[in-house]
Amino acid sequence: MTNTSVTIRLLALAGLLATLLCGAALALSAEKAHGTRAEFTAKLDMGGDEDNALKFSGDLAWDEPKLRVDFSDEATKEANVLLVDFTARTAVLLYPDTLNGVRSDLARFDKSGHLTRLRDMLSGKPPQTPEGWTKKDLGSEKIGKVKCTHVRFTSPEGQSVDVWSNSKNQPVRMILNKKSITITLDVTKITEQQTIPADTFTYGKEYTISEYKSGEDQRLPSL
Repeated sequence: MTNTSVTIRLLALAGLLATLLCGAALALSAEKAHGTRAEFTAKLDMGGDEDNALKFSGDLAWDEPKLRVDFSDEATKEANVLLVDFTARTAVLLYPDTLNGVRSDLARFDKSGHLTRLRDMLSGKPPQTPEGWTKKDLGSEKIGKVKCTHVRFTSPEGQSVDVWSNSKNQPVRMILNKKSITITLDVTKITEQQTIPADTFTYGKEYTISEYKSGEDQRLPSL
């Protein structure tokens, strides 16, 4: 697996997380600041030992219907930026160090239905269980000092997504297990009712953007 494909997987999961973070913000009136910002850490384990796990940190900016994820590898400090427009159904991954980027249809990130399931929470609804999947309520648990509700979704192929949510229905931890890959994402801070400048969700003309082409599965893998 290439470094780029690892980054895409984590950024995609971060995007799904952001759809959960901002549910409360959508309830605010149009006259009020309604953006949401969050900080998080993530770890990707590809079946090796703990020393070989990839660790990331980043922050999110969300203002319906747009999302920005700034993300960096804690070891290499390589920066990435993911811009998502949920209305236009597009995603752009930027590489600031080289001023390059890749644009894709957002459906590439939703083949397993994670985005569809989790985005239901934007309207205050519990996430729906995709056809063929099972949902298991695992009761109340504490993540640090936060009391959470733990839910697990499992696919017929054995893929699972665990979500721990606080009393405001915001995720505190998410764990994705798929074959030999485990992604753990922890939210460290959520700030609501933020005014987020529109240009946060754009990129400059200095970037060279290529379009995703069929067959580039290792470059833009789905979750």
